[in-house]
Amino acid sequence: MIATLNTEDWSAISALGVWAGAIATFAAIVVALFGEQIRRWYMRPRLSISCGVDGLLFQQLHHFEVGPDFFHIRLLVSNYGKESAQNVQCVLASIRTWKGETWTPVDNHFPTRMIWTTEKADTLNILVPDSSSFLKLGNFEGQNFPFIELLPGIIKSMDRISPGRYEIELILTSEHHLHYHGFFEFSWEQPSSGKASETFAIKESRRIKSE
Repeated sequence: MIATLNTEDWSAISALGVWAGAIATFAAIVVALFGEQIRRWYMRPRLSISCGVDGLLFQQLHHFEVGPDFFHIRLLVSNYGKESAQNVQCVLASIRTWKGETWTPVDNHFPTRMIWTTEKADTLNILVPDSSSFLKLGNFEGQNFPFIELLPGIIKSMDRISPGRYEIELILTSEHHLHYHGFFEFSWEQPSSGKASETFAIKESRRIKSE
């Protein structure tokens, strides 16, 4: 027995065909108008910034002029996107210290571009996908009178900051992209015994924008 379609069945099939044609036409228009923008969005570089793990956070210096508790403090920037990031920069926009149960801006600080450890410059020319690079936040000296020298060689008005609690504002960009805007908090103490670096802690405290 051969099944036959009545008029209502053919009408339903015809309606589905019309809808399918309309959807295909709409999709073609979207691709034609926004295809390049969609491709660029999908293929864009995507950068993250973190304080790394213990083995990456501190880079100990072995030099006769410094003691055994002297370290570079670094931040890790990674590209987990599908395209290389060009002209990557990170600005230390503000520094605040915790005083009297509130955050207080540090005097005489101006927004300053941070230095890449590989380039030894404030601009990383290229960061390819699935790769990382280090930013130098400062130097930590914990021998006698512990201090941190933020952005060594750049900030003249506050070369050294004493033990305490601080928050820094970071803005990470590349060519045509804003990747991150947020805050990292760090603190350390002058211990009665042991190394001062063992009291150092850093973490992301809040995030305004990230990818």
